Amino acid sequence: MQKIFYPCLVFLNSLKYSKKFVVVGLLIILPIAVTLYFLIVELNKGIIVADKERLGLQYNNAINKVLTSLQEDRRVSYLALSGDAAAKNQIKTVQSKVDQDMEQVNALEQQLNNQFDTSMTWPEIKGKWSDLKSKSASLNEKTSFDLHTAIISDCLALISHVGDKSNLILDPDLDSYYLMDATLIRLPALVEEISQLRELGKGIDSRKSISKEELTMLIYKTATIKTAFDAVNYGAQVIYDKNPSLKPELIDPFQKLNTSFVKFTDELNHTYVSANSIQGGNDGYSRSATTAVEDNHSLYEKESSQLDKLLIDRMHHYEDIKYFVIGFVLAVFLIVLYVFSAFYLSIMNAIRAISGSASEVAKGNLLTRIPIHTKDEMKDAAISFNTMVDAVKQIIYSSKQTADQVNATSDKIVSIADQTAKANQYLALLMQDTVKGAEMQISATEDGSRAMNDMTIGIQRIADSSSVASNASIESSQNALEGRLAAGKVIHQMESIQDSVNHTAGTVQRLHEFSQQIHQIVGVIKRIAS
Repeated sequence: MQKIFYPCLVFLNSLKYSKKFVVVGLLIILPIAVTLYFLIVELNKGIIVADKERLGLQYNNAINKVLTSLQEDRRVSYLALSGDAAAKNQIKTVQSKVDQDMEQVNALEQQLNNQFDTSMTWPEIKGKWSDLKSKSASLNEKTSFDLHTAIISDCLALISHVGDKSNLILDPDLDSYYLMDATLIRLPALVEEISQLRELGKGIDSRKSISKEELTMLIYKTATIKTAFDAVNYGAQVIYDKNPSLKPELIDPFQKLNTSFVKFTDELNHTYVSANSIQGGNDGYSRSATTAVEDNHSLYEKESSQLDKLLIDRMHHYEDIKYFVIGFVLAVFLIVLYVFSAFYLSIMNAIRAISGSASEVAKGNLLTRIPIHTKDEMKDAAISFNTMVDAVKQIIYSSKQTADQVNATSDKIVSIADQTAKANQYLALLMQDTVKGAEMQISATEDGSRAMNDMTIGIQRIADSSSVASNASIESSQNALEGRLAAGKVIHQMESIQDSVNHTAGTVQRLHEFSQQIHQIVGVIKRIAS
């Protein structure tokens, strides 16, 4: 296990605690910061996408107004070219409405700065409209209808193009997706088909006859609008299921459109598709078509408004998540920083307490203790330190007692050694006197012996003059020899005594030196004990 962590241990052991905490803090903060960064980036992408969708919806709403105005101008122009005086009086007003709606698109074009790549398409539509408006009075009904329809088709294509560029077509939520599908594709296409059928019915009424091609077209377009309406109906059901809160907002305009659409298709089938003959003057069909168109516009505006609210809610939701995440991470960071700081201070306080107590012990203050305020491993270290100080204190106390005893014993030994030295010195003096006396006795004995030898020679010279003197001389000679031997023994014994005295004196001297060493040791122990 140690081998696995060896590089990290070497690295951490080379740092102080402050730097260790910085390293650990960075290892914790960096992954959180990177994760937070990418999360915020993704949330910002969601906000940007939703905002872009809103801009696309805003642009398409403006285009849809132009589309509605063009459809109305197509209707009025068709009637005016058919000889309707009231329609002729409305042309200028309707054309002015188209121009106003186009000005709104122009303002958006400048604001968006070609964000949706419409810088080529929109000017082309405006050019077609200007050309159509300039020669509208000289056109026949069919040409005017075809030119209006071509411009309207361009507007529908522009709506789809903006839907692609603004990411509306890729909306991720079901409720907003089907609202987008209705406003971007279904409802504009449906209202255009109904408008065309309305104008086609006007032409049939004016001729009071219907060709096979027109009948085929009516049947085809009837199937087309039914398919489109079924798609709108299906999308509405999905929206209600996904987001029930939208149902109260959409149910009324959708039911109105459903009613007017059914009535229009019934009128279409009854008046033209299934009719045996064309009677003309079918104002009921025209009114039902106009009502269906108006209801379609009402549903479009309502769904567009709800889609815009959903996009705003989504942006706010992303923003709320972003700010919550940022706030939460900041709060966690501050809490972690607070806990880290407190943890660092706790460790440093414990280290300072141990260091301070160790310094006091080094100065000789064995009464110091580390206060215990924690329940972690520092508590065990503090208890161990306090136990160690108590043990050292007990050892020093025991050493002091031993030193005192040794000191007292040493003093006694020194005193005994001094007395022994004095006694040995006195004994040595006595021995020296004894040796001197023995030497003097030996010298006197030798002198006596020489004198006895001289007397023996003298006696021998007088040649045994007296047997008594001769015997006395012999006995004196023997006594002198015995005295000499006795003196030799005494001298030998005195030499032995001298050696013993010298040996004793050396032993006492060494004992005295040992006593001085013990005295020095006692002094060191006294200083340690103090």
